[in-house]
Amino acid sequence: EYKFTRPVGSQPGKAYGLLKIHKDGVPLRPVISACGTFNYKLSKLLVNKLKHLQASPTIVIDTFKFVKELQNIKLNTTNIKMLSFDIVSLFTRVPLACTIDLILDKMYGPTHTCSFSELKRADWCSKCQHRYELKWLLDISTKDSHFICNEKLYCQTEGIAMGSPLGPLLVDIYINYLESKL
Repeated sequence: EYKFTRPVGSQPGKAYGLLKIHKDGVPLRPVISACGTFNYKLSKLLVNKLKHLQASPTIVIDTFKFVKELQNIKLNTTNIKMLSFDIVSLFTRVPLACTIDLILDKMYGPTHTCSFSELKRADWCSKCQHRYELKWLLDISTKDSHFICNEKLYCQTEGIAMGSPLGPLLVDIYINYLESKL
């Protein structure tokens, strides 16, 4: 796995825009192509390792399956309303620190006392060591994403870039968390 994730010949992401033709005024959806960035391969590996955390009955991956499920529901439809929410700038508004903590809690449970005590990291329990290492890898994969737009170098400091392999996973985990609080 190390050979797969090792960055070789990396470059900053490239920003581009997709037209939102279904919206008034046809705004742009900013996307940062992460292919070839220093953390792209690591992000892909993390998605593969963490995708089981994405599962939720409220996530629709296949619209055809969703329509079929709706057609099979036998309810009194006069009292039912379906809602759909559009979150503006969803990817860039995902709080990374909170979402990473949600992932760590799902993987390893709440924070253990090892990391808050006077113990050296080498003396921590394996659970705390693994939690620390995964946090470190997630931080590398998500924070301070560099990209080029109009031949200028920028750094995204908030949220996750649309175009990052980890983007959909982190968004789903955070939205699942918000839905659980309703």
